[in-house]
Amino acid sequence: MESSFADVSRSSYFQTYLFTDNLNFILVGKPIDGAGKVKSLEVKDSYIISCCLKLGSHFINRYGKEIPEGEWVKCDNNDRKNSHLTSDDTLTVTKSIFTFSFISSPDRNTYQLLQIVCKIQVLPKSIQRNSMPTHLFGQLAKTSTGLDLLRKHNVVTTLMDTLRSEKSSLLQRKGALWSIGNIGSSKRGLEYLLETDVIKTMIKSAEECEVLSLRGTALYSVGLISRTDKGKIILKQYGWCVYNKAGISVTTPKHITTFFTISPFEYKGDYTKNKEIWQCISNTIGRYKLPEEYLRVTQLIGELSNHITRKNALPELKRISQVNPKIFMDARLYHCVVLILTNYSFKYQYRKYIIQFFDKLLSSSNFLANYNQAISVGKSGLK
Repeated sequence: MESSFADVSRSSYFQTYLFTDNLNFILVGKPIDGAGKVKSLEVKDSYIISCCLKLGSHFINRYGKEIPEGEWVKCDNNDRKNSHLTSDDTLTVTKSIFTFSFISSPDRNTYQLLQIVCKIQVLPKSIQRNSMPTHLFGQLAKTSTGLDLLRKHNVVTTLMDTLRSEKSSLLQRKGALWSIGNIGSSKRGLEYLLETDVIKTMIKSAEECEVLSLRGTALYSVGLISRTDKGKIILKQYGWCVYNKAGISVTTPKHITTFFTISPFEYKGDYTKNKEIWQCISNTIGRYKLPEEYLRVTQLIGELSNHITRKNALPELKRISQVNPKIFMDARLYHCVVLILTNYSFKYQYRKYIIQFFDKLLSSSNFLANYNQAISVGKSGLK
């Protein structure tokens, strides 16, 4: 817990300790004097107390997750004036996850800060249930009219071709698996699937697919088929176990080692160590001959991918965007940033921050024309 006091010239320190209840970590900070003894701290009318959570050098939120900037909570004189005294003559102000405890003078012109308590939720209050989004093919398969429509357009055959084709992208194959699973989650839809050997193909994907994320998608899709009684019988025939209780269905291979077995593969090297890729990016940025401040922006955005350097990089980017917002209206700079985002690993929240810097550029009427022109200028820098 980090605290600051407006209009306080001397430093103030807190003795902190931590305890837990059933769901939360409770952090308590009590002010101490120069000798290290716990002593209430005088807080005058003009004083504003600001608190945020910090773990080491990283800011965290109320759930203990890292965030780029501190979520500061302020307690000022208005908060103190509008609070009520408790039975033991103490005054408490609760704001967000912080509770400030004071002893006030009779005229309420001065206060003594006793402690600051912060409650951090570490366990959910209840089990979170995520419902599966409604799938068009799954809903159509539940009615005779919808099923006729699926048959008319040979939907399952098309999905099987997508799943088996080496030309299909990973996303297309995952989409095909989800579509097949949703169709087979109803009685009518399952009968439609049994007209082909698609279930066998799904199970093979779940047990043998070399792409592990696709294998996981296949596992979930096979689980959808277990929603019907006939589906459970069919899966058992393929050597899968189905467990049902209280509306929850869990489906796994009978020999679980099958699912976790990975075939030997040849290591083809680390993509990030491919010097040609980084040279191409460097050549592209070099061809634009961007001003020094523009190049500084690309450097700071690259630093957002590192948990150590991002602490200073984000405030600096915000400062630049306020002082010289025209920088982020340049399509050439945006193309450089896109190359960095493509080849660096960023957390989602930082990707979101980066794109937000270019909001005005992306919403401008001539963005696509300028961006295409920027790509054509830098294109010869890529192989």
